[in-house]
Parts: sequence; C-alpha cells; structure tokens
Amino acid sequence: MNHVNRTPVKMLVGIVVSVIAFASAQEPPTSDVRRTTSPRAKLKASPQGKDEITREQAEAILAELRAIHELLQKQGSQDRFLFVPADQPNSNQSRDAIQLDVGHNWHSLGREDAPVALLEFTDYQCPFCRAFHAETFPHIKKEFIDAGRVRYINLDLPLPQHPEASTAAEAARCAGDQNKYWEFRSAILSDQRSPSQDVILETARSLSLDIEGLQRCLSSHAHKVEMEEDLADAAFLQINGTPTFLLGKMWQGRVQGTLIRGVMPYPTLQAKIEKILRGSRP
Repeated sequence: MNHVNRTPVKMLVGIVVSVIAFASAQEPPTSDVRRTTSPRAKLKASPQGKDEITREQAEAILAELRAIHELLQKQGSQDRFLFVPADQPNSNQSRDAIQLDVGHNWHSLGREDAPVALLEFTDYQCPFCRAFHAETFPHIKKEFIDAGRVRYINLDLPLPQHPEASTAAEAARCAGDQNKYWEFRSAILSDQRSPSQDVILETARSLSLDIEGLQRCLSSHAHKVEMEEDLADAAFLQINGTPTFLLGKMWQGRVQGTLIRGVMPYPTLQAKIEKILRGSRP
C-alpha cells in the first residue's frame, strides 16, 4: 500500500483558501444586492458592462468552495495514515492497526531510532492526563525512554469543554521556541490548578523564559498550523477523549501500532511495551 504525495493536495487547499478569501472580499453589501429566487441564475449585465452576481449566487459559490476546502483538508489528513488489514499477506497487525508518518514538527523524548513509539494526545486541562503524567509517565521515562527503548511523542488535543487547554498547548510550543518545551509541559501537568493565563505566566517565569517573547508568540498564534494538524489527526482517528495513545513499532519514519484510550496502570502499559519489544503485536 503506497502513501499519497501530500504536496499537490496542499497546493489545492491553498488555491481554494485564496479563492474563498477573494470571493468573500468581493461580495457586495447586502443593501446593494439584487435578490433572485435561484442561486444558479445567470449573471446580469450592469449598466457599466460589468458582470454582477446576486447574494444567493455568491453564497452558493462560497458554500461549494468551502465544501471542497474541507474535503481537501480531510484528504490531506488521510494521506498520513494507513490502516493495515488483518488478512494482508505476512501481516500480524490487527484490522485496526495504524501506520502514521512522523511529523517534522513533533516534540519527542528518547532516541529517534528507538524500536517502540508511544504517542500521546494530550489536553493540559484534563485530570486524566495529569494522572498519567503523575503516576505512570515517570516509570515509562525511567525504564524505557531514558534506556533508549521507547520514543515518546506528544500531540495536542485540547477538548472543547476545557477552554484553557488550547492556550496552554500553544504556550508549551512557544516555550519550545526557547528550548523549554518539556520543562513547561511537565510543570503545567504537575500543577493542580487550571492552566489559566496567570498560571502560564507564573510557570514561564519559574523557568526563566523570555516573557515578552512568549506573549508575542501567543498573540500571533505562531503555532496555529501545527495545532490544527494535531486536531486533524485526532479527528480522522475519531479520537474525542484524552489521554489517547498510539503504541507500536517505529518503522521507516512511521509509527505502526494500535490505539489505547484512557489511562492504564504502569504494569499494564509496561507489559504491552515489553510485548512489542519481543516482536509481538501490542
């Protein structure tokens, strides 16, 4: 099964976005638009000899362009995944096995050539993510990440019911611009308070970050595209809760494994990792 080249898709997405922006800018004010009962009515000639379109036509065109835009975005996300069928020759993967290309902007701990990857979708306001960070992650780091056997990867999934999670995730990425991503992430997840703006700034000061630089990064949403890519990956995988993990082998720049939803006790996760290291399916 082959991967699809994402470059043409990205180019088409960019073109569609540009067309949507241009069409929106050109849409005449409501008071100046002549209405018609059909959105597909023919263009009417103006006294100046220019073509005009009705508001209904403009809205119909924009709706179609947005639908194409969303479809292309979804396709762009799908291109990063492979679902391996159980009956594929020489495959020992389950029917829901996933192969996900490693993103160039992912934050990870451990050796890049580690045989096993543990990828987590995290929400900084999620109590279960905090529980995993406090109770299970330290053992995983000591026994597997620091030992070079597991590469740990964090992706962001701020949930709608947690209004401060998105800013906290952006702040962690902005801290990463100052080489303090993991320190900031650990401090926020270890803090039992909600990651409000005051908590974010307090954490940044405790790590001796450049506060003005951090605030500029946040106000400009410098990492918006990366955040949206994580959200698109989660949406395509139908992940709607945190923490959710992708655990599997690292192979040719891809994570190949299965999803684990929710927090597991360390002995259970340890057994799954050991099983993969022995060459078995998770």
